[in-house]
Amino acid sequence: LSNLTVLTLLTFCGTGTAVSSLTLRDILSVLERSPHLTSLKLRLYWTVDDRSINDGSIPSIELNHLDILDLRVGAHHTHILLETLKTPPNVRLYLDVEDCSEGHHLKPLLVPLRRHLHRSGSPMFRSLIIQQKHPSRVALFASTENSCLSPSPSALDNVQFSTSIYPHHQHQIRSALSKLIHALPFDTSVNLESQVYN
Repeated sequence: LSNLTVLTLLTFCGTGTAVSSLTLRDILSVLERSPHLTSLKLRLYWTVDDRSINDGSIPSIELNHLDILDLRVGAHHTHILLETLKTPPNVRLYLDVEDCSEGHHLKPLLVPLRRHLHRSGSPMFRSLIIQQKHPSRVALFASTENSCLSPSPSALDNVQFSTSIYPHHQHQIRSALSKLIHALPFDTSVNLESQVYN
């Protein structure tokens, strides 16, 4: 595992139906022995009620070569992973938080997310895209580019930060997006450009 550079663990079975008996603690033990990872993608690989670890019960894991961190897990486990994984400040971070439908669901994530994004050497964002991909799925993309990118998947694949949330009502969209946007570091020396797509 010491030479592993890419790790992708995902299931298409849906939330709560993990395809393996691995727990989050098992995954973290693998990551501890994989210091040269450049790409890590974890998507719904363990059950949402996995309680194999408690907050604060695991040491930091150094992933100093990581370029992409792509997580599609619940808010609680996203919080644990952001607190546990120590990555370079310029890592591209993609979060898909399936159990976040409004602002208060995001609260457990905001402190570790702000801490992650506001480190010395972290990129400053200059443009935002908000895209409602489905009535109950909203995605936010933050880029270091001065102008907004095309909303095509190929153009958005390499943005510095993206997150998806799953609001049920319009007021939940405003609440969640407001909290997320306030957590992002923006370059105040330029005018922020933003676009909204349906």
